[in-house]
Amino acid sequence: MTCHAALAMEQDAPPDESSDAANEGSAAHELGALALKEDKDCPAYIGRVFAEHPDWPVTDDMAENVQVYVDYVRQHTQPGDIVMVEEKLPHGDAIGIPGETGTGDVLIISVARHTVKSIDLKYGRSPRGRVDAEGNSQLRLYSLGALEICKAKGIDKEIDFFESHIVQPRLEHIDEETLSRDNLIAWAIKARTAVDANKAVISYKAKNNQVRIERFTPSAKACQWCRAK
Repeated sequence: MTCHAALAMEQDAPPDESSDAANEGSAAHELGALALKEDKDCPAYIGRVFAEHPDWPVTDDMAENVQVYVDYVRQHTQPGDIVMVEEKLPHGDAIGIPGETGTGDVLIISVARHTVKSIDLKYGRSPRGRVDAEGNSQLRLYSLGALEICKAKGIDKEIDFFESHIVQPRLEHIDEETLSRDNLIAWAIKARTAVDANKAVISYKAKNNQVRIERFTPSAKACQWCRAK
C-alpha cells in the first residue's frame, strides 16, 4: 500500500512461480491446521503426505517447529473463545475492494476479554524473511475481516481490541501488535485512501501506457516482494 505504482506495474510482470520454500510453507500450514482441528500434537502426523504437496512430507523437524505455533495458539485460547482455523476473512468492503477476502491461519474471538486475536504462522527460515507484526498490513486486513465476522455474529460491540501475532518458529521469532477498535478503523480509512490512489494509477496507465514517476515510492520493505522490480 505504500507504493501507489506497484499494482499498476505488476500488471505487466510475470506471475509468481511456486518455489520449494513456498510449497514447504504450505505443507507446514496444513499440518498446523490439521493439528488444531483434530486437537492433536504435530508429531502424530510424522510421515503424513499432503495431496497438494507430495514432495514435502511431515518430518521430525517440521513437526517440532509447527508444534511451537500450535502450542502458542492453545496458550492464547480460553474456554468460551470462538476459534476459527483457516477462515476466510472479508476485509474488502472496509478498504474499497468489495468481495476481497484473505485467509487467516487462526482467529480467536474472546467476548469475555473483549479481544480478537489473529495468529499467523510464518515458516521461513531466512533472516531476510523475518516478519514483524507492527504495522503489518496483511494482519491488519485480517483484523478488519474479523470485525466483519463479529458484526455478522452480532458481537462486534463487545470487541474493543484487535491483536495480531506472528509466530516464526524456525527463526525463534514471535511478535505482536495490539490496536484499539478506533485505531483499526482509522487505519482502514487510510488504507481505503491508498486503494483509491492505486486505482487512479491503474486507470492512468490504462489510458496513457505509463506511470508518472512521482507515483513511485520505493523502499527496501516496499520493494522486497514486488513482482515489478
